[in-house]
Formats: sequence, C-alpha cells, structure tokens
Amino acid sequence: MSFEPRIAVGLRALHCALAAKSGQLKDKHRMGLLEAVMFHCRDDDVLCDAVLAFVGDSRAHQLEAGQIFLDFVTSTGVEMSFTAQQLELTFETIEGECVEHYKNAGGANG
Repeated sequence: MSFEPRIAVGLRALHCALAAKSGQLKDKHRMGLLEAVMFHCRDDDVLCDAVLAFVGDSRAHQLEAGQIFLDFVTSTGVEMSFTAQQLELTFETIEGECVEHYKNAGGANG
C-alpha cells in the first residue's frame, strides 16, 4: 500500500474537527494539522485558508470551529470531501465484512 498524502491530511483534519467538537482539541493537534497541510497540501489555497481559520477560531470557540471545519471537510464540492466519503465507504465495507465473517463463524448463535 502506498502513502497517499491527501488521505493522511484528510484523516488528521477529521480528527481535529471531531476533537474540537468534543472540546478536546489540544495545541499538539493544531500543530500537527498545520504541519501536515503545509507539508503535503501547501498548493491548495482553499484548504490552507480553512485550516488557518480553524486553528485561529478553535482557540476561543472550539465547539463551533469544530463543527464549521467538519462541515468544510465533509462538504460536497470540496476536494477533501472525496477522502471523507471514501473513508466512510471503507468503514461501511469493513463493518459489513466483519459482521458477515462473525455470522459465518457461528457468532451470535450463527
């Protein structure tokens, strides 16, 4: 499996947005997100602007900034949304395969 920078940045963005929504976003999360975006996606002006706004806003209004950033990351028309949608589909597929395997192995009374 090869490393896909957009997926890595997308996962970190989702993590930070959800951490902020739950009031658990720390400076190490903000710095990690900034580093990932600047290293892997510095040519994406829209993403860079959104991340900078999120990092700034999340200091004073963590819950609200988290929701706004989550909406950005998962919205249609934003390139990052493809990563979020693919991740969701992958989780659904894995969940379905695990449930089927569990049933075939005799779990939950077969």
